[in-house]
Parts: sequence; C-alpha cells; structure tokens
Amino acid sequence: MGEIMSRNSPATTTLPSQWEPESPQEDLQLIARALDIVGDAWTLLIVREALAGTTRFGQFQRHLGLGPNILAARLRTLVEHGVLEAQASRRRGDWSDYVLTEKGIHLQTVLAALREWEGDHCVAVRLDHASMHESQ
Repeated sequence: MGEIMSRNSPATTTLPSQWEPESPQEDLQLIARALDIVGDAWTLLIVREALAGTTRFGQFQRHLGLGPNILAARLRTLVEHGVLEAQASRRRGDWSDYVLTEKGIHLQTVLAALREWEGDHCVAVRLDHASMHESQ
C-alpha cells in the first residue's frame, strides 16, 4: 500500500496499491489531468444531476440554476472527454439528451467521497454559519 504525505504535516493516508504513482511528479500529473476534466466549478454537480436521472439541458439548468453559456461549455467538455454522451432526443431531433457513459458513472465514487469528507469536516462550519445568521 502507498502512503501520501503532506508537505506540511506528518499525517499519512494509505491508498490501495493500484493507486500508487511511480513518482510524486506522476501523481501530480494524474490528478491535474483529472481536474482538467472535472475540477472546475459546476462539473461534478452536473455529473451528480446526471446520476440522478437528469438528461436534458433545460433540466440541468433548472436544477442547478446555471447560466446557459456556462452549462453548454461544461456539457461540451464532459462530452469531449467521454464522461457524457450526447444522444438525439426522442422528443425533438434538434435537441440532445446527455447520458452518462461508464466513465461518467465511475465518478459516483468521487461524489460519495466528497459527501463523506464534507460530512466529516464541514459540519462545524455549517453550524457556525447557521448560528451566525440566527443571532442577526
């Protein structure tokens, strides 16, 4: 099993051996490539919506409150990288339905890890924020 060590902390995290990069530089490159695809604002929320069954542009826009230009750009990137597939809509031939590919479905584990991390580490922030608003 590999260990990832923070430069600022002696704490380590043990990862499965198949995740072991050959070098720290390779690790940076792997993570950077993944973040190029899914690391910008809104992208993982779009994937989350697709996992919940959203397929249409208008549905994504309503559920996320996202501007059409940003949504179109994010969907285009996800399609270009094989995370989503644009399929001709059965309702209207000039519309597309956005469907997760196998590659996109695998991002479910990333979303689950983010939810778990948020639950473990951000509860105090949520409680502080809520109590601050209640006292106003």
